[in-house]
Amino acid sequence: MGYSINLITKYRYEEFFDEGIHTTLSKGFVSFIASKHMYKNDEFSQLEKLHNMDLSYFLNYAENYYLMQHFDLNYQLTLAKRERNEEKIAQVKAEIAAAELKREREYDEVMDGWMEIQELENVTQELLNKMQHNPDYYKQMHYNINWGNYFEPDYSEFKPSSFLQLRHSTSTYDHPDSRTLILDLKDILYFLRAVKNKGSNYVTFTGG
Repeated sequence: MGYSINLITKYRYEEFFDEGIHTTLSKGFVSFIASKHMYKNDEFSQLEKLHNMDLSYFLNYAENYYLMQHFDLNYQLTLAKRERNEEKIAQVKAEIAAAELKREREYDEVMDGWMEIQELENVTQELLNKMQHNPDYYKQMHYNINWGNYFEPDYSEFKPSSFLQLRHSTSTYDHPDSRTLILDLKDILYFLRAVKNKGSNYVTFTGG
């Protein structure tokens, strides 16, 4: 399945997922974000310069949402179980419980990596507007990999009425390889407006 990027809210929102309010962005978006760290003249920075925007909002990641040490601890626990090392199993389980307790105690106070929904919504809408006003921007970019039509405009996507109605994200199911940046940005907007209407105030990106 590969790596994916999702939007999540700081609010404990499991019921949102049950209602279909969730979004998994396309593989193209994953490559777009990753390009920032992979190439000297990366596509992410080129887009910032072409549209004179700070897009660092799309790079935010809340470290206290998923504890990275859990991956290591869970791996240690798996090894201990294979070895049937009861002492090690108890030790690792205690470390996991302590880490989860610390995360829970600090969850509401730690805001690193979290964004106000309105901030991300404003940036996303502004980028869409600028792409609309300069639809040939992608012809000015230097590409490090074959992006297909990811950066190209789909003029049908710019109908003003298309932004007025919320819908549930279908990125996970709608052939992610054929999606475009415009569709990913629209999915971000749909998600932000839906969870904002549910009372959420903060969001961030997460991967898995």
